[in-house]
Amino acid sequence: DHNTSALSRPRTGLTLRASVVALSLLVLATLWVRQAELITLACQISMSVPPVPALVGLVFLLILQPLLRFLSRRLFLSRHELLLVYVFLGLSVAVGAGGALRQMVPNFVALQYFASPENGWDAFRSFVPLWMAPTDDEVIRGFFEASEGSVPWGAWLLPMSMWLLFVVALFASLHFMAELFVDHWSEDERLTFALNEVPLMVTGDATSGHA
Repeated sequence: DHNTSALSRPRTGLTLRASVVALSLLVLATLWVRQAELITLACQISMSVPPVPALVGLVFLLILQPLLRFLSRRLFLSRHELLLVYVFLGLSVAVGAGGALRQMVPNFVALQYFASPENGWDAFRSFVPLWMAPTDDEVIRGFFEASEGSVPWGAWLLPMSMWLLFVVALFASLHFMAELFVDHWSEDERLTFALNEVPLMVTGDATSGHA
């Protein structure tokens, strides 16, 4: 009947509340990564597999689940929503990790900053497209040495916008490539996808009774 078909229909985790929770936790995770990896140099929490902030965020939400259910059924997150938050945090934190954008961005202006008469790098500056990196020497110096004023976002707007498009296109390409092989991997080769085991296991009973 209609009710049975509605219940059997797969739910999606991409909801407004899940998006708000994921973005909120990303802000907290970014502040944590900044403190741990850039200021105190305590540990590289974003470079673990999976990233520590993603696991901590998932555990935090699981702990809150009984309270959310008590306050309102509408606040209670479904399993799909919990997994979406986890995946979002895992990908977002990893993108900004030390082996990703934090290594990538300094390379935009390393050629200009470290150029010297001895290494002759200044001769290659003309080959750097205007959209790839800022061209103002003071902006480049401020990136490495810091400055007393505010960040000159205007000089970085075009380069960061272009690189953002590149990163989005790269991740989209990787996603579509995975979609081409996922049936073969899961059904024919029966891969277990070990990274998925923990979030799938801990969220299995966390949403029982949720309508």
